[in-house]
Amino acid sequence: MAAVNMGSKITVKRGKERTDSSLLTLICWSSTGQMGGEGESQEDKSEAEQAEQERLEALQEAEDRRKEKHRKLEEEREKMRQEIRDKYGIKKREEKEAEMNQAIAEGGLNRRKKTPAELAAEQEAEELDDFTSKSTICFKEDLMA
Repeated sequence: MAAVNMGSKITVKRGKERTDSSLLTLICWSSTGQMGGEGESQEDKSEAEQAEQERLEALQEAEDRRKEKHRKLEEEREKMRQEIRDKYGIKKREEKEAEMNQAIAEGGLNRRKKTPAELAAEQEAEELDDFTSKSTICFKEDLMA
């Protein structure tokens, strides 16, 4: 059974087309139909090593083509995104994040933490209403005098 490489498809003499993934199984089987290195001569072993090397190269080439295809698609998508941003005046996410990080670094977005004394004073002020606070101030002034 011989295989002929035609791009990403493999045509076997029996007329079946196989993809690169099925090529793995096809190459791994020896001519006797056995898997692996049982009963192989030195010549068969060198042929198997050469076939394995070719298989690895084919896999690497296929992976490189896949990565290049996806890189091109992503470039096209980014170009379309940028056109939309320009059309509607939208800032890119990375630009917004940079502005936020700069504002945080300056301390503009975060307020400072209150001390326990400030928290106690604020809580006391909330508990007192206008009448109570005025009468307490007058009472304290009378005691101090």
